Amino acid sequence: NVDRLREIFERIDREVFMNLAEKFREEGKREGLRLAEKFREEGKRQGLLEGKREGLLEGKREGLLGLLRWIAPELARQFEPRLKACQTLEQLEGIEGEIRTALTGTKRR
Repeated sequence: NVDRLREIFERIDREVFMNLAEKFREEGKREGLRLAEKFREEGKRQGLLEGKREGLLEGKREGLLGLLRWIAPELARQFEPRLKACQTLEQLEGIEGEIRTALTGTKRR
């Protein structure tokens, strides 16, 4: 009788353990999928921001270079390599300040 009860409890314990293990496995899969989706969405947002920033940089650079070619071709030739090499908007703004100084002899306030 006692052996029979022990056997029943062991079976229940095994079933409970297996159910818990399955539950945690499923929960882990769900959490993994949720995190994967979160990182995928974050990656998309980051990619869009970088693309927008690159487009803005390229547009400002080409616009500045086009204007400079029109009003001061000699300065355009002088600054073109640096403008094409700049990688950030901050660098572009610094070069823009130098161009403004070269054109007007004054610094931007």
